[in-house]
Formats: sequence, structure tokens, C-alpha cells
Amino acid sequence: MARTSLALSIKKIYYAEIKNGFKKIEYRSNTPYFQKTLNPPPKILKLHYFRSNYLECEIKKVELVDVPEKYKGLEFLKTDKLFAIHLGEVKEFEKSI
Repeated sequence: MARTSLALSIKKIYYAEIKNGFKKIEYRSNTPYFQKTLNPPPKILKLHYFRSNYLECEIKKVELVDVPEKYKGLEFLKTDKLFAIHLGEVKEFEKSI
């Protein structure tokens, strides 16, 4: 059964960039977890940072791409491919306590 949504943690700066429309693609490593989770891709991506509000983002498409130039050489990146999650409409929601 396919997932309809996927929740991921991100840093506060990226949260703000996505919320304000500057960041349109979220990248994730080409790992067995994301290979399974993103195939088939869910329709909604929920993004949050520690104990905060969250964003619900429409997923327009997911593709496996070469690592963008700005990420090459990062010590923690152990792959030459990344999943590019293309984001559509974004809505912010308050986390209820």
C-alpha cells in the first residue's frame, strides 16, 4: 500500500526557505530507506524542525539525480546520486500541544 504522506525533519533555515518559496527542491540520500519510501512517491511531504509548526508540501515529482555541484565534497555525503523531491504548493500549520 502506497504512502499518502511522508514526515521529515529539516533545519530551521531550510524550513524558512521552503515556507518563503526560495527552496523548491528537497534532497535526500539514495539509501535503501528512501528507495523504498519514495517508490511510489507520496503526495504530501510534511516538514518540521524541532518542536515547531510544520509545512505540508505538495510533491510534484521525485527523481534520482546526480549530486548538485554545491553539495559535492561534503564529508557526510556517501553517494553520487540523490533523490530530488520537487515541491509544489506549501501550507504552514501550527502544531497543537
